[in-house]
Amino acid sequence: MLVGSDYTLVYNVLSFGTAVMFGAFVYFPYTDEIS
Repeated sequence: MLVGSDYTLVYNVLSFGTAVMFGAFVYFPYTDEIS
């Protein structure tokens, strides 16, 4: 069972992971197009 701090940590990790994946998805095709 997760306590509050564990839930916050998991949420932060998932949010960061999602942001990184989204950023890579947007950024890499853009750089390929330029070069």
